Amino acid sequence: MKPTQEAPASPAPDSGSVLAFPASASQQMFWYLDQIQNGVTAFNVPLRFRLEGPLRPDLLKRTLNTIVERHESLRTHFGEDNGELLQIVMPKLTLDLPVIDLGHLPEERLQEEADRLGSIEAQRAFHLSTGPLVRAELVRLSADHHILHVTAHHAIFDGMSMTVLTKEIAAIYQAYFDGKPCPLEPLPLQYGDFSVWQKDFLEGPEMKQQLGYWKQRLQGMTEVDLPTDFPRPAVKAWKGEIISTLFPKELTDRLHAIASKHGATLFHLQLAAYMTLLSRYSGGTDIAIGTPVTGRTRGELEGVIGVFINSLLMRGDLSGNPSFGALVERVRDTALEALENQELPFEALVREMKPDRDPGRNPLFQVNFNHHRSFAKPGDFGGVSLSPVPSRSPGTIFDLHFFMVERAEGWRASLDYSTDLFSRESADRMLGHFKRLHEDIVAHPDVPLDQLEILTDDERATLEQFATGETRDYPRDADIGGLFLQTAHDHPDRIALVSGSREVTYQQLRTEVTCLARTLLDKGVKPGDPVVFTGPQDLGMVTAFLATLIVGGFCVPLDPSYPADRFAMLLEESGARHILVSGETNVLPATWSGTTVEIPAFGAAEYPEELPTIPVRADQAAFLMFTSGSTGRPKGVLVPHRGIVRLVKGGDFMPITADDVFLQAAPASFDAIHLELWGPLLTGGKLVLLPEGPGLESIANAVRRHHVTALWLTSGLFQ
Repeated sequence: MKPTQEAPASPAPDSGSVLAFPASASQQMFWYLDQIQNGVTAFNVPLRFRLEGPLRPDLLKRTLNTIVERHESLRTHFGEDNGELLQIVMPKLTLDLPVIDLGHLPEERLQEEADRLGSIEAQRAFHLSTGPLVRAELVRLSADHHILHVTAHHAIFDGMSMTVLTKEIAAIYQAYFDGKPCPLEPLPLQYGDFSVWQKDFLEGPEMKQQLGYWKQRLQGMTEVDLPTDFPRPAVKAWKGEIISTLFPKELTDRLHAIASKHGATLFHLQLAAYMTLLSRYSGGTDIAIGTPVTGRTRGELEGVIGVFINSLLMRGDLSGNPSFGALVERVRDTALEALENQELPFEALVREMKPDRDPGRNPLFQVNFNHHRSFAKPGDFGGVSLSPVPSRSPGTIFDLHFFMVERAEGWRASLDYSTDLFSRESADRMLGHFKRLHEDIVAHPDVPLDQLEILTDDERATLEQFATGETRDYPRDADIGGLFLQTAHDHPDRIALVSGSREVTYQQLRTEVTCLARTLLDKGVKPGDPVVFTGPQDLGMVTAFLATLIVGGFCVPLDPSYPADRFAMLLEESGARHILVSGETNVLPATWSGTTVEIPAFGAAEYPEELPTIPVRADQAAFLMFTSGSTGRPKGVLVPHRGIVRLVKGGDFMPITADDVFLQAAPASFDAIHLELWGPLLTGGKLVLLPEGPGLESIANAVRRHHVTALWLTSGLFQ
């Protein structure tokens, strides 16, 4: 809809008292998502406004209903006709404005209760097929202090709609307060006119030209693969949190100057910085980020409430370690080209690109960036002052969404992150790195990307402390199996393992391990071979790990609770031809043609003849651990013997002695297990085994009962 090239769109024909228009591409997407996950509230757009002064609720209700009457989108719901999705506009919709009076509460509780009510309101689901898709409520704190909640579904409302809404509230309320009619002219176009135009566009030649641009631009694109704290759920849950920090005006003024030097805007510079950050986190140089545009490409649409927003993919090439200034110029050129081709709906691009659809992921991109001035505008009318109150949707759409909003004191940087994938600690760290990166850009604007600093001062100080701290000497050429056998020889009668009421000495454990090691040799396991273990976290797990390491193999722990397809994928990735199984399992794929070895019941082993000497180098792999990647395909990381030996015997952060009692609570597939297992078993200490996924009460009981001296807790459990 380019005003310099096309005539103004004409209003769509009126089809009677109830109007029906084809749904826009964005609306079709929201409908599709609602069909597969009904009741998702992540697409609610909650607005909160503080109203100070002698408000007249009757005038406010009349004002809101006038706005509903002016904008067909606010009277819209959706339905299908012969397979086509339609937006159905009702001729009349009366918006209620219930008033919740909190005047009976003490002053110190008012804001807390208002916030609670706002959260409840934001999380109420809409029904796209019946409507209404907008609602409002007024919270009365006192005679001259109110909070207005307005919530709309994203299928009829976007960021620029907030600007339209606040401007119209001010103008119409003031007129009604003065005893005058609504002062605003009827809208020249409605949202239905836009959707009719869009349908024509999608069938025309310009669509083909823009589609050709995007297909060429995104050819061979790889998604950003970020390390995550938790595995991606099979179905997207839309759960998220938001954190913020301030970029002070002095910092952003200097960033403006650097951007101007390269013929770019602050948006281009900060998008380049975001690409740099994601490259550091992922290790990749092909970085594609989604970013929204308003989609209102002509003046007649500026005053219309509706969902015009469109997503563009900004693909950055960071290969060759360019200077930051060069990257800013690349991003500038990419962004300008993208804006020339912004009218192709993202949903149409998805249909053409045909990415693999996954209910746990968005199509094409999982990371987003936005940069805008505040949409909601403060205003004064009829003796009342309106000011927007920060609010957020009750959920998150992307894995990571960084957005910058201009404030009087600078720019507020916020990170909306998926709590299904990232912990609060990781999100805080990432946002801190983003800010630190901008500070270093100001100090060194033209250095190569790999020379820009992202570590905060506290992180740098911690690293320097580690670098200069004392380190104990440790057996650099030792392997885990050899150290265990030596420990068992030195402390045969000490308790090595506790599982429930059973205690196992080092001599008993050595017997079980060497018997299983002999079996592995007989089954053809050779040094350097991967050996999968799957089963509960019990005595058999410890036996399996040690037996594998003694014969020179490396351990691949796979959780038997994994979905069958994930288990099969990781098994294939490992390259293993041997699986050690403890207990019953039904996750082995039908196509498995390797060797399966059942671990005997603990205590059944007889002391075997001595094993042959099998040299194991310290730099050989001891474990293959699969990390949780944000693309959904985990990455395998090999952990050498030397790394684990140094952790246990060479670090100064946690001296470990034979008197220590460790609690093993981490999943076998989690890297914390290396400290929990080998800390005691390579020093003559005691290891207390707990069932997988222990609760706080069972952990506390085990700590008291066994006099545990060391345990590793996740931050969630610790708090």
